[in-house]
Amino acid sequence: MDGEKIATLLVLAFAILSLLREWLPVGMVAILAPLILVICGVLEPAEMWAGLSHKAVVAVAGMFVVSVGVSRTGAVAFLGDALSHIAASGRRRIVAVMMIVVAVMSAFVNNTTVVLVCLPVVLTMCERMDHPPSRYLIPLSFAAIFGGMMTMVGTSTNIVVAEVGHAADPEFHPGMWDFFPVGVLFVIVGVAYMTLVGLR
Repeated sequence: MDGEKIATLLVLAFAILSLLREWLPVGMVAILAPLILVICGVLEPAEMWAGLSHKAVVAVAGMFVVSVGVSRTGAVAFLGDALSHIAASGRRRIVAVMMIVVAVMSAFVNNTTVVLVCLPVVLTMCERMDHPPSRYLIPLSFAAIFGGMMTMVGTSTNIVVAEVGHAADPEFHPGMWDFFPVGVLFVIVGVAYMTLVGLR
């Protein structure tokens, strides 16, 4: 194994440990890792910054801006508040309705934003019902992930997949709903599992 490969593995190990142990802020790790590779001669300076100018990264950044804009209109908060109205229902119904609502919201708004908006609502509901938050926060997270997979804009992963796929094959042009068949299958199976089995 040559020096460049060893340096790359060491920097990768440093980055993973820094993120897991929270030694440094995420942004600093993201800058330091490629910077060290430039200093070691593994990367050229232009290559270090190439990732930040990639269309997928710009698209993801724009998606977060749009998500914040939608949230500030009150649309996401309105849907999130609807969860509190079913707090008196059975636990299975709460989980099922919450996951469906969150999945639908995540299909059109970035799933991280949806979780941040719904988190206080779910915590308040748990406090009122004297239930452990873990019973609802894990289904909330899963629903946001599954719902985000249904459309191009629901999660940054789909945008990156579309861009990388197009770079590899110029004929590859996924549309807004091309991910829907797989995403909705995950939503259906995920809601059924968490409602019938996961709560145990």
